[in-house]
Amino acid sequence: MWLANLDKERPVIILTRNPMGRYLNALLAVPVTRTIRGGRNEVPLGSDDGLRYECVANLDQLTLVRLDELEHRLGAIRRHTLDALCDALAFAVACQAGAR
Repeated sequence: MWLANLDKERPVIILTRNPMGRYLNALLAVPVTRTIRGGRNEVPLGSDDGLRYECVANLDQLTLVRLDELEHRLGAIRRHTLDALCDALAFAVACQAGAR
């Protein structure tokens, strides 16, 4: 997870796999937001993830983040959070049975 300077300064979770981030000018990321709607496209985050408030990663808002927009690293996400992100991404892009 990184702090990025997008529309405003906000946390993002980088989805681009290592080591590709070293070779690209922009990385695939999911913004973190305090707007919680409770959809299958969202992954809850909070203090256990190093954040000061309850929020979600919204997989319907995938974006490219240029390397120069990354401010500093906030930490690493936990394995079960990564699994939840993969499930939410599959739902958001209709890549699983029942998502269509």
